[in-house]
Order: sequence, then C-alpha cells, then structure tokens
Amino acid sequence: METPASAEPESPAPRRSGVEAGSGPVSEAGWAPALAICTGGAALTGAYARLAVRSLAPSGATLADLAVVSGVFLVVLAGLAAWTRRGARPLPSSLILGFAVLFHAIGLAGAPILEDDPARYRLDGWVFAERGSPYGIAPERFFDVDVPLDVEALLDEVNHPAIPTIYGPTLQWIFRGAHAVAGTALWPIQAAMALGSLALLWLVRRDASPLALAFLAWHPLWIKEFAFTAHPDALAVALLLAAETVRRRNAIAAGGLLGLAVGAKLFAVLALPWIIGRAPRAALAFGATLAALYAPFLATLLAPSEAPDPHAAMGLAWIFNAPAHVLLTPILGTLGARGLLALGALLFLGALLLRDARRGALGHAFPGQAVFGTMLFALPVLNPWYVIWPLAWWARRPTAWLATASVVVLASYAHGLHLEREGLDAYVVPLPVLAFETAAVAIAGLWDARRGPRRTGAARFDQSRSL
Repeated sequence: METPASAEPESPAPRRSGVEAGSGPVSEAGWAPALAICTGGAALTGAYARLAVRSLAPSGATLADLAVVSGVFLVVLAGLAAWTRRGARPLPSSLILGFAVLFHAIGLAGAPILEDDPARYRLDGWVFAERGSPYGIAPERFFDVDVPLDVEALLDEVNHPAIPTIYGPTLQWIFRGAHAVAGTALWPIQAAMALGSLALLWLVRRDASPLALAFLAWHPLWIKEFAFTAHPDALAVALLLAAETVRRRNAIAAGGLLGLAVGAKLFAVLALPWIIGRAPRAALAFGATLAALYAPFLATLLAPSEAPDPHAAMGLAWIFNAPAHVLLTPILGTLGARGLLALGALLFLGALLLRDARRGALGHAFPGQAVFGTMLFALPVLNPWYVIWPLAWWARRPTAWLATASVVVLASYAHGLHLEREGLDAYVVPLPVLAFETAAVAIAGLWDARRGPRRTGAARFDQSRSL
C-alpha cells in the first residue's frame, strides 16, 4: 500500500441542511433519488443474500463469490456516481443507512467468509469463562486435554495454535459475555461487531456526502469483515471516533472511550496525542480505563510463559500482503526492513504531530487518514480489515488512493490457503496479486498527488455532505 498523498488536517465538514444533504425524509428529496438508492440497494441485497447462502454451504463461500459481490458493488456505485454528476437532487442518506442495516442483518445470517479468526474469538470466550485469563495460554495446550466437543471443534479450526491470543481486554470481556449468552456459538460476537460497525457508520455520516456514505456503508469490505466474519476493528474504530467526537465537550468521556479503543486494538494508541492533547482529565480517564481493563489479567500477562509472545510473532516473524516488506526484506533482512519502515513511519508521524502542535490543532481534528494510512504502509502484516482504520476518516477528505486500496485489498484473500497451489505456502500472497494491489494504489496515489483530492474522481464523493 502507498502512503497517503496528503497529510492535511481532516477537519469535519460544515454541517448543511437536511434537504441539501439528502438526509431528511424521502419526500423532501423526491422519489427519483429514493428510486436510485432502492434500485442499487436491491441489487446489493440480492448479491449479499447469495453470499450468505454460499457461506453456509459445506465448502463455504469462495473467492469467486466475493468477486461477484465486489463487481455488483462497483456497478452500483458507478450508477450512483453518474446520478450525482447529473447535479440531480441529493441521494437520501436515511435510505442508504437503512440498506446498510439490512446488509448487516444478512451478514449475521451467514457464516465467516475465507477466515478462521472467529474460532479464536469463541475459544477465548470459553477459556476466559471456564479456565480464567486467556492470556499466555496457547490453544495447543488443550490438544491433549478432555474438553467439550464444541471446544474440540474450535481447536481444529483455530489458526497458529502455538501462539496465545493477541486480542485486548475490551474484546475479551465481549467474548466472555457472548459465551455466557450462547456458549461457543458465534452469533453473539457477530451481533456485537455488527453493532459496532453500524455505530461507526452512524458517526461517519456527519462528515460524509450521501455518495461517500453509500461507498462506505455498502462496501463489500465493510459488510464481509464486520457482519459476516465478526472482525473487531470496526468496533475499535467506532470507540476511537466517538472519543474524537466528544473530546471538546467532555474530556473525561473522551479519555475513557480512547482507553476502551486501545483495549480493543493497540492501533488506536496512535491517536493518543491528538485525542488527549493538553487535557489532564482526558489523560487520567484514559489511564484509569486501561488500568481497569488490564487489572484482572495482570497476573497472567506478567507471568513467564513458554509460549511465544503474539505481538512479537506478528511484528517480527510474519509477513502478509505487505509489498514494502516483500521488496526490502531480501535486501535488508527481516529486522532491517522492519526497522527502516518503522523509522520512516515514526518520522512522518512525528512531523505530522509537530505540525499540528504548532497549529494548536491537538485536541481538535484528528488526521486519521494520514496517521493510519502511514501505519498500513509500515505494517508487516496487512490484513484486509485493517483498511477500516484510515477509511473511517476518508469521508472528510476523499482520496483516490484509499478508495482504491479498500477495493483491491480484497484480492489478498487469493493466498496459499485458498488457492491450494503447489509450492505456495498458506497465507502467502502470490507476487502477481501483490503487484496488482501495489500498482492500483500507486496509480491512484499519483492521481491524487497530481490533481489534488478535490479535483480527482474522488471529488464527487465530497459533494452535498450529510448531517
């Protein structure tokens, strides 16, 4: 993935009236925009329903099924973009969000697609509920232990069984709550993550034009990862965006929400200087929240363990869908490539932080697209759902590079585990796929740099912002 083409502040857009923004009742916008939304929404409803049926088949949904949904999505968005270019009445955001709720409901009726991470979520819930803290315990420790049949099935599915869980305490409490509701069933976790995803869309809508909202709310990446597959990143980003939203009104609430976000995913710590700013109450609330989250697990987190540290394993040993690492590792070695890219990212983020500090912008708008876009560039493991981190701030300043990345990153599911090609190891993305992703994002990034995001094809996403 390429670095962001711009690191300008991503201030929330000025609010406009409901009629201008297309967020009022359908009658205010007229029947034609509603018909456009309903036509596109109906097409995607059929596509997601088909994907749900396919996901429940014994063989599960395939790469081809995901490609079909992505194709329908691109055709629908092209049609809505054409409507917007005509200068017609704004599209009704209420209907866009209504279809987003429907798509999430369809995802809840389906099963995880091309992913085995949900087995770890369910196993963590069982370990937490039945054995105590899930930290420091590798799933392989239960291979020779009598466990219930449903847990035995999870042990067969879980990936990297020699490595303990990496998921933070905010998520562990959700996993335990889900276990209390339905044992090792996935649906309570799916429901929690789908609600987090919808909450994120509700927060994003304030800064999004109707077309940008449709791009995000109907996106196959969004629906597949957070409704079907129950990845927790949308929930973590929703907590972070909520912290930014309330920061100037309630510093204590902002600190607490940021603590919950970091407790869900450590990526959120990158927002710390911008959210906390110079507010001691926010800092105290942040620290107190993290302390409360981690306190029940301190004994196992600090105890020596024979199992590998999950963060070290991911950060130092693995490479997945990371073109910069694939290019530099043969030249500089594993540590050299990681060190160089980490240093470059830290220097860029430091310069961004210094700029905003001089402008007095800390504690105000958080440049999430620039910060988390840089993170994507430096990560040695770039899972598709990580793109949600900068994407949540994309509507404030639409860019072609990130819109392109959000679509082509789905190609990374064409790796060794799903292709079953001789000589291709599991989780290894073939070089042609990496080259396709990199070239597409690079071309889009050059387009941004040459024309500017306000004048690119992404500019049409920036019209008629909604409430």
